[in-house]
Amino acid sequence: MTKIIHAKLVVCTLLLLIITAGCSKSSSVAETKDIQSVKTRVSQLEESNRVQTDLMSVQLLNDQKQYAKAEKVLETIINSTNGKQFLTAENKLAKDLLNHIKMEQSAKAQEPETQFKTYTNSRFGYSIQYPDTFQMGLEPTNNDGREFSDGICQITSSGAHAVEDNPLQTEKDWAIQEVNGTILYQKTGDNWFVLSYQEGSTTVYKKTMLNDGISFSIVITYPSDKQNTYGPIVSHIVSTFVPGHSD
Repeated sequence: MTKIIHAKLVVCTLLLLIITAGCSKSSSVAETKDIQSVKTRVSQLEESNRVQTDLMSVQLLNDQKQYAKAEKVLETIINSTNGKQFLTAENKLAKDLLNHIKMEQSAKAQEPETQFKTYTNSRFGYSIQYPDTFQMGLEPTNNDGREFSDGICQITSSGAHAVEDNPLQTEKDWAIQEVNGTILYQKTGDNWFVLSYQEGSTTVYKKTMLNDGISFSIVITYPSDKQNTYGPIVSHIVSTFVPGHSD
């Protein structure tokens, strides 16, 4: 994204030079306005570039668990982009990220009292832990996983044969294509990726791991306004999710 913005800056700068070179002492008012328009656009692209760089730094700070610094950067972005139409998308993203970080920190501050059970899939051998208050759904015909729910939050676990060509990136691309909302967080490891996004009033968290040619996934959905309740549960489930093996 930074490269694209940089390219746009170069193009606008060249246009500015061309217009300036073609102007004589008898330049018309229209030509002067053209120059000013290009200058304004260059300035906007430079500011957009700075904001995009700051947004990328927030993800790094979040990964490093430097939440206070991340919040400070986001607050600065929000204040500097308020009311600027050409930065509306960046302003909204910064607000969404700030809200997400604050909710996660609030959830982590509460020690969950939930007791967990362990489910191990007999076909692929993976296992997850789920709250003992959740009901486990019926076993599907192909025995690839199970669903668990308390009527508000739903957990879906599954295993499937991964594609042979670049499976991790392919799985992640498919997951992103299915998103119908705002992506709040995403990260990729050597053999896994996580994706958190908001669809309307629902928060969706997905983690996929690859092992032995099999793709193991858990998808957790819950109302966004129940973050304090389900945030700690999600963290526990994700941290205890163990991949299995080929069938």
